[in-house]
Amino acid sequence: MNKSRIAILALAVCLTVTPGARAQTFDDRLEAALAHWRAATWYARTGDTGVAGLELEEFRDAWTSLPQPTAAQAQAWEETSRQVAGAAETAAQALTREDGPSSAKALRDIGDALAA
Repeated sequence: MNKSRIAILALAVCLTVTPGARAQTFDDRLEAALAHWRAATWYARTGDTGVAGLELEEFRDAWTSLPQPTAAQAQAWEETSRQVAGAAETAAQALTREDGPSSAKALRDIGDALAA
């Protein structure tokens, strides 16, 4: 690789890892958490409670580390957040018992809380 290509590659790397590029909005972090919820729901429906449990753990970690929502979102967020956390706990307990149907229902409850 010649020096000009290395310089261009180095510049491209620097531009993609600037602090502004790493900053995520509330919505971005919420979407990242929901990706794990979707995967947990899928695996619970297929009966793979082990993988569903791992995905649910990732969801719960991401959920508890969400930043504060914007003022416009905050009004409805508090109750929704409590409902989601409760359903996630119920799902985790069901997955520990390898109870696929109960965990799938609790995971659906998360979706219902978010949809409301």
